[in-house]
Amino acid sequence: MAHPTQDLLGQLPILQSYTHLLLCFPLPSPSPSSSSSAILSALESAVHQLFTLIPILAGQVINDGVSATSSGAFMVTPLASRPSPIIRIVDHTPNPSIPSYNTLRNAHFPSHMLPGAIFSPPRPAFPIPYPEDTHPVPVLDIQANLLQGGLLLTLAAQHNIIDASGIFQVASLLARLTRGESIPEAEINEANLDRRHLIAVYPDDEPLRHDYTDYKPAIIPRAPPNLTALFPTFKWANFHFPKHSIEAIYTLAKTPPATPSTSTSTSTSTSTQSPKSKITPNDALTAFIWQRLSHIRLHPPSSLPQTLSQTQNTTTTTTKLTRALDLRRTLSLTPSYLGHSIRTATLRLPLSEITSLPLSTLSSLLRDQLLSLRTLDSVRDYATFLSREPDKRKIAYAGGEFNPRTDFSCSSVAHVDLKQLALGWGKGEVEGVARCEGVRRPEAGVLPGGCYLAEAGRWYVDGKGEEEGEEEEEGGVEALMCLDGWEMDGLMRNEDWVRWVDGIIGTILALGLLKSNQAPPKTKLNIRVYEQSAFPREIGAGIGFTATARKCMALMDDRIADCVGVVATLNGEPENPDYSMRFVDGFRTFPISPDEGYGVHVRKNEGEEEDVSIHGKVYKLYAGPRGFEGCHRAHFLEQILKLMPEGIVQFKKRVEEFEYLETGKVRLDFADGEQTECDLVIACDGIRSRIRELLFTPAYNAQYTHQLAFRGLVPMDAAIQKLSRYRALRQHMHCGPNAHVLHFPVANQQLMNVVAFVPDPDKWLSKSMTAPAQKSEVVEAFREWSPFVRAVIDLLPEELDKWAVFDTYERPVPKYAERRVALAGDAAHASSPHHGAGAGIGVEDALALVAALTRARADVDRGVAMGKTLEAAMKAYSKVRYERSQWLVKSSRQVGWTYEWMNADIGGDMDRAFADIRDRSQKVWHFDVEAMVAEVEREYRRFLQ
Repeated sequence: MAHPTQDLLGQLPILQSYTHLLLCFPLPSPSPSSSSSAILSALESAVHQLFTLIPILAGQVINDGVSATSSGAFMVTPLASRPSPIIRIVDHTPNPSIPSYNTLRNAHFPSHMLPGAIFSPPRPAFPIPYPEDTHPVPVLDIQANLLQGGLLLTLAAQHNIIDASGIFQVASLLARLTRGESIPEAEINEANLDRRHLIAVYPDDEPLRHDYTDYKPAIIPRAPPNLTALFPTFKWANFHFPKHSIEAIYTLAKTPPATPSTSTSTSTSTSTQSPKSKITPNDALTAFIWQRLSHIRLHPPSSLPQTLSQTQNTTTTTTKLTRALDLRRTLSLTPSYLGHSIRTATLRLPLSEITSLPLSTLSSLLRDQLLSLRTLDSVRDYATFLSREPDKRKIAYAGGEFNPRTDFSCSSVAHVDLKQLALGWGKGEVEGVARCEGVRRPEAGVLPGGCYLAEAGRWYVDGKGEEEGEEEEEGGVEALMCLDGWEMDGLMRNEDWVRWVDGIIGTILALGLLKSNQAPPKTKLNIRVYEQSAFPREIGAGIGFTATARKCMALMDDRIADCVGVVATLNGEPENPDYSMRFVDGFRTFPISPDEGYGVHVRKNEGEEEDVSIHGKVYKLYAGPRGFEGCHRAHFLEQILKLMPEGIVQFKKRVEEFEYLETGKVRLDFADGEQTECDLVIACDGIRSRIRELLFTPAYNAQYTHQLAFRGLVPMDAAIQKLSRYRALRQHMHCGPNAHVLHFPVANQQLMNVVAFVPDPDKWLSKSMTAPAQKSEVVEAFREWSPFVRAVIDLLPEELDKWAVFDTYERPVPKYAERRVALAGDAAHASSPHHGAGAGIGVEDALALVAALTRARADVDRGVAMGKTLEAAMKAYSKVRYERSQWLVKSSRQVGWTYEWMNADIGGDMDRAFADIRDRSQKVWHFDVEAMVAEVEREYRRFLQ
C-alpha cells in the first residue's frame, strides 16, 4: 500500500534523482576509534527510531502509471527489506590516499576533495537522473565515512519526495535522536502529512492567471549522464564570505542610489525604477554574485578560446537568474514538512543592465520576483498548471532553457544552524557530542552555472569558544560555485569580488603567533593585523614555495602548510609530477649532437611554416619531491585567510606616522585619523613599506631595476596545441641576451602563465607597480629570438599587464629592527622575482619571529620586564635573518643577469650559466630551519643579558 505522498510540486520527472548532503564531524581525542564506534552505534539506533516515527523514510519510490502520454505519479511504497546495518559504513583510515579529517578541515572541505564516488551513497546527484530500471529506489540512503580524526556523514534523499530543506530536517532529526532528545509530536505529524491535498487547485473550468509558455519549450533537454564530459572546462570552487563582508554587502544593498535609475533599456528595465521591497542578506549576496559574474562574462579575456569567443556575450545578451524558492511558509507549513516544496523564481535582464544597476536596485528586483511567486494565489496557479499537464516530462523545471554561458542558478541553505546538527552518543562517562563543522555538496560531476550558499562553519573562528563556555561567532557564508575556468580566474582578478572574498607574509606571521598563543608560556599575545587596503589582496600572479618554506609553515601551524597543497599546480602530468625546472637557450638554435646533449624535439603543428621546436641541451634542475611548488597568489591568500579568526584583521588602516612613547609602547597614527598603542610593531607592509621609510628615511626605499615583466595567461589547450603537451605542462626558462622568458602551468593546469622580462631604460613614474601593455611590445622585444620563444609570445593575448621590477639591491637597510619596531618580508628585504623565493624567505622571517617572541613570553612569565624581552627578541631576529635574506636580494638580481647573459664571467655559455643557476638555487632551497631557530634562541639570550 502506497503512502499518501503524491503531491503536486514533486511530480516533475526531472527530479528523478537524489539530493546529497555531506556533514563534517571531528572525532575527539585521544580515542577516536572508540568514539567512532559509539557514534556509529548511536546513528544506527537513531535511523531505526526515525524510520519508525516517519515510515515514508524507510520506503522506496516508484513511478506508477508511466505511458507515452503520461509521466505517471511518483509515490512511496513500503520496502520489503533493508540492508543491515542500514547505514553503509566505509572505513577510509587504512587508505593513505584518502586525506585525514584535519587535512580536509584545514582546506575547509573543498568540493574537489570530497568526491561523491568515494564519500556518497551510490546514487546519482541532481540533475543526473537514475536509470528507469533502478530497483529498489530507497527514499533515504546513508553512508558514514571514517577518516583519521573525523567522520563524514552523507545523506542521499530521493528528490521527488524530499527537497533540500527536507534533507536538512532529516539530518536534524537524526542528530537529536543521537543526543537522546525526544521529537515533538507536531514535527512527526507534519512529516507524515497526507501530501495529496495540501494545495487547493482551481476548478477545471477556471483559467490560469499566469503565462507558463517558458515552462513548455519545444525541446526539453534531459540531463546527460556525464555533464563533465560535455563541459570539461567547468570546475567547482569554494569562496568564503566572512561575516564582515556579508554585513558590508548587505549594508551596501540596503543603501538606495543617490539618484534615480536612468536606464533606457527595454520594458524589463521599467521595473527597475522604483523597487521598494525590504531585502534580505541572501538577496544582497545573490545579487552581488550575479552582478560580478555578469561583469566577467560581459568583458571576457581576449585569450578566450575561439570556440567560446564565437558566441561572445554583448551588452544586449540576456542573462537569467534562477533561485530556489521554498513555499512552506506560504502553505502554512514549517521546516518539519519533508516534501518537495520548491519552485524556481527566474529573473531575466540584459547583461549591461545588471552590471550598471546599483546593487540595491538589483537586490530589490530579486526580492520583488520572489514575493510575486510566494503569494498563495501564485502557488495555487502554479500547482494547477502542473496538475493539468499529464506528461510533466514536457515541463522545464527552471522556467525554460538554461544557458551556462550566460545564466546563473543559486540555492541557499545559509539559514541552517549547524549547532542543531551535532551528533551525540553513549551514556555516563563515555557520553559525548560531535559538533558539525560544515555542510557540503559532494563532488558528483559539474553543474555548470550553479551555486550553493551555506553557513561557513566553525573553522573560521578560533575554535575555543565552546571549550571556554563562550558563544561562538558565526563564520560567514561559503559559496560553492561551478564555473568555467576563465570565469573563475576573472572573479579572482575582479577588485569588487576580492574586496569581500578573503599581503601573505603578515598573515602567515599572525597565524604563527596565534598558534603559539595556544601553548605555554602563560603570557599571551593580543594580535591585530592592520591592512592598509580596503580589502585583502596580493600583487602578482604566481608564487612559489620551497620545501624549506613549507617546513617553516608546518613548524608554525600545520594548517598553513596544508594550504599550499590545496592550491598548488603540479608541473608535468598530474599522475606523474615532474619536479625539475628546465633551462634552455632561447635565442640561438643548437644542432642536436652527442657533444651538446640531447634536447626534446617539439613537433611543429600542421600548417606551421617554421619549425617550432627546441634543439640542443635542455638543462634540468631537480628540486626534489614537492621541492618547489607554485600557485596563484590570490588563491593561496584566500586559503590562509580562512584560518584567520574574525576580528583580527582591520582594513583601511594605512600607517602615516609612528612614535615611541615614554611608556615604552609605540603609537601608530593612521591615515583615517585614528591612533592605537602597541607593545610591538612588526611591519609586513611590502615593497613600498611606509614603516621602513619612517624607520630609516626614504633613502632606503626600493629602487626601480629598469626591468619590466610582461605577464599573460594562455588557455592550456591552446598552449598544448602550439607547443606540445610535454612543453606546455612543464616549467621552462628561456635564456638570452638582455631578456628572458618563463612559462609554467597555473590554475590546476587550465592555464599557462607566461612572463617575459625585458630591459627598460626609462624611469618608472607611476604610483602603481603595474600598467597596461600590448602584445606588440613583447613581439618586438623578442622578434630575433628562436622560433619556439616566438611561438610562446604569439600565444599571448593582445592586452597584457606589465610589472615594474623593484628591489632593495642598491639600498639595503642596515638592520631589521629598532627598539620595538621591526620589518619582515619585502618590507625588510625586497628582492627581484628571479629566484622565485621572496615569499619563502619571508616565511622564514615569520618562523624566526615566532621563535623569538615565544622565548620573550616565557621570560615575561618569569618576571622579566616585557620591554626588555621584546627588544632582545627583535635584535635576535634582525641579527639572525639579515645575512641570508640580504644574500637573496643580491643573488636574485645576479641570477637574473645570468639568465640574460649579462654576467661578464659567463656570458652566453649555457653550461657555465646553468652551473651558476644550480649553485644559487641549491642555497635557496636547502636551509636548516631548526638551526636557525636555535640560533635565534641563542642570540635572544645573549641580547637579553
